[in-house]
Amino acid sequence: MKPARAVMRWDLWLPGAGLLVAGMLVVLAVTTERAQRDRHAVALEGRLLRLAHRLEETLRDEGPEAAAAALAEELDANAALIEGLALLGPDDEVETEVGSPTAAQAIEVELFLGRGWRIRRGWQRGATPGRRGGQRALRLQPTAAARARPLSERLLLPVVVGAALILVALSVLGGVLLIRQQQEVERRAARQRLEGLARAGAGLAHQLRNPLATIKGSCQLLLESAPAGSVKRLEAVLA
Repeated sequence: MKPARAVMRWDLWLPGAGLLVAGMLVVLAVTTERAQRDRHAVALEGRLLRLAHRLEETLRDEGPEAAAAALAEELDANAALIEGLALLGPDDEVETEVGSPTAAQAIEVELFLGRGWRIRRGWQRGATPGRRGGQRALRLQPTAAARARPLSERLLLPVVVGAALILVALSVLGGVLLIRQQQEVERRAARQRLEGLARAGAGLAHQLRNPLATIKGSCQLLLESAPAGSVKRLEAVLA
């Protein structure tokens, strides 16, 4: 007896494979999206640090009297990058401010401005400053446009998630269609087997009908001239 043929469950295997591939795509997209976000943040921080170091050189050369003008000039020259600058003193109080620097989205960079910045207005003897000498901090507030990532990067994850959902849906639909096709093939094969058996039965009946007709005809001929003792036997054959 032949062993039973294993049936491929396409309605299980194909959606499972689609789900696995979709999951891998989503994980890859999430990893890529995080890497792009980190790269954008590092690039933005690098631009702000370059601006801060350039401003540090300007403030060191020109002194405290030129602080407001220097900050305003940098703000005007980098309007697309920053929307506010603030120079923080030793106790983190704002000494000079231009634009709208808020601590929530801003970054702070330590500045070393030299001897000309050691004595500041309002400094009291005996205070315990957090920074000494010519140390200051520069608060830079990046613009919303500078913080925003490119549209192509922001759309990556939603597009991949949508494609993964479509892939899973197509794999489920494909599995259902393959199962239906497989069932249709099996029904067609069963119908062909039944038709073959019917044709074989009809041929066998035809093969049996001819000898039986010959036997019946012969019995009828014998019945006409048969002796009395053989009539009942012949009639039994004809019946």
